[in-house]
This record gives sequence, C-alpha cells and structure tokens, in this order.
Amino acid sequence: MPPEEAKCPEEGSPSEEFLSCCYSCKKKLDNGDHIYMYRGDKAFCSFDCRSEEILGEDDSDRLDDNSSRNCSPKSSFHGNLF
Repeated sequence: MPPEEAKCPEEGSPSEEFLSCCYSCKKKLDNGDHIYMYRGDKAFCSFDCRSEEILGEDDSDRLDDNSSRNCSPKSSFHGNLF
C-alpha cells in the first residue's frame, strides 16, 4: 500500500501543520516518525527527500548567480594598467 498522502499546507503560507507532511513527497508524517528538518520550516520524511531539496536549491542558486553575471554591465575601460 502506498504511503498516505497528507493534506499539506500551501507552500509559502506559515502553518502549525508544517510538520504533518513531507515537504518533498507529501507523505504523511505521524507522531513518532523521524523528521528531517531544513531551514527550520521544512519537514521531510527521509534524508533523501531533504537532500533533494538542498541540492535543488543549490542548483537554482548557481543558475541565478550565472545569469546575474551574464547580465551585469561590462566595464568600458580597456586601457593598459602599466
């Protein structure tokens, strides 16, 4: 039988129920289950689910960094330093 999917709070809305389900796979988290936390407001059912979120954020941060570098104005100074 597949894991029970919990009624999870909407993303971005703070709730007392954020510990009721896995942020990644939406599996219901019961009392007594191990809960893996990330950034204090995201609960996960396993190390793997939490790792996926962390790696996903790292990838999007890298993409944001690269796009901001590509859009930054180039210096017009081309003179010799010496």
